[in-house]
This record gives sequence, C-alpha cells and structure tokens, in this order.
Amino acid sequence: MTATTKHKSPALLRDIATALILLTRFPVPWHMLSDAPPNITKSLWAYPMVGFLVSAVGAAVYTGADLLFLPSSVAALLAITIMIMITGALHEDGLADMADGFGGGRDREHKLTIMRDSRIGTYGSLALLLSLGLRISPLATMTTNEVVTALLISGSLSRLMIVLSLKFLPSARQDGLAAETGKPANSRLLMAVILPFGLVFILLPWAVGLIIISLALVATWAVGRLSLKQIGGITGDVLGAIQQISEIFIFLGILSCGRMLS
Repeated sequence: MTATTKHKSPALLRDIATALILLTRFPVPWHMLSDAPPNITKSLWAYPMVGFLVSAVGAAVYTGADLLFLPSSVAALLAITIMIMITGALHEDGLADMADGFGGGRDREHKLTIMRDSRIGTYGSLALLLSLGLRISPLATMTTNEVVTALLISGSLSRLMIVLSLKFLPSARQDGLAAETGKPANSRLLMAVILPFGLVFILLPWAVGLIIISLALVATWAVGRLSLKQIGGITGDVLGAIQQISEIFIFLGILSCGRMLS
C-alpha cells in the first residue's frame, strides 16, 4: 500500500471535515482521514451543514439560558457569543475588513490593501457593533421557539449565500480565499441547497419561507453588487460580510413575519 492511500475515508466525510476546518475552530484530525490536502472547492456543499451545526449549538445555549430564567437579551447574547467562539469570529472579521476597505479606500487597489490589513478601523468597528446589535436585538424579542427556528435557518441559509456568491460572482483578486476556493460544480451547488431550503420549508409556513429566502438573496445581491462596484468582485472578506448581512436579514424577516402572523 502506497503512502498516498494509507488513509482513505469516504469523500463526503472529507468534504465535511474540510468545511469544519475552514469555517470553525473545531479540532479535525485530518491526518486520520486523508494523506492528500483538503479540497476546498469540493467541500463547498457542506458549508450549510457546518452552519447548521454552529447555529444548533447557539440554539442549545439559548434554550439552556432560557430554562435558567435568564433574560432573553442575555440568552441571545450568550447564543451569539458561543457561535462567534466556534467560528473564531471568521465572518465578523470579514465584515469589519470590508467595511474598512470600502469606507476608507481611495481606489480599488487601496481598498484591497486595507482589507488585507489585520487592524480594525472606525468603519470596521462600527460595522461589528451594528452587526451584533442587529442580531442580538431581534433574538431578544422573539419567543424561544422563534429563536431556535431563526438560528437553525440562518446558520444554514447564510452559508448557502457564500456558496452562491462563489458560484456567480467573480473574484476581485488572483489570489486569496475567494480565488483559491474556485466555483462549485452544479451538482455540489444542488447538494448545498437541500439542507437550508429543507429547514426553511419544514420550520416555516411556505409563504414565510419564500420571503425569508428572498430576503437572504436580496442581501447577498446587494453586498455582491456593492463589491463589484467597489473592487470588481468578491474576496474572502466580502464572503464573511455576505454571511453576516444575510443572517441579519433572516433574523429581521422571521421577527417581522412572526409579528404579522400573531
């Protein structure tokens, strides 16, 4: 047996493991799964699955805090905090970098340079504060069942928006995460759609589900269009911003629809 075939796990398992490595801080023993490096492009279909896992932990934390009779605002803050810890603030970092670049850059090249700077400026700080506020506030005013529904759907659906962006939008750089990831094949894109759409139509009425999906797509379209105008395409930071902003739209949509139907 050659060294290259010493470890050979199922392809789908390797895809999920790769997505976990990229999107979370969960320890993944890759050396036990394969001797080859992870294939990022093939793993894209698993992004919604990983998002669901992250949000499921957040939903469990919220439910636990609620059972302990903690205020809903505290429970919401704890849920968001644990999800940020699991992802290592990956998407929040992208949002902050995009805000700094788009807000403070003189031209395309300057914006891209700022976005690669690890320091956070005024625009990035404000973006993070607004993101936290616009996620915690809606959750704090929902019922527990609504919070669980919102978290499970948003965790999966917002990661699907990353996959859609990679599929349909050009990369702004020749290098970097967005360029190196590549575009998912149509079959992989279909696999990525199954879980988030399934959750939407299982957990929500059909009409509300269509509204929530539409809101996520509008958020993704708006950020993508802005990115095309500002830097000519997407980067890894833009993908993080797409996740954050689409999640906010999903939370606000579920809150609004819930109040209209009550």
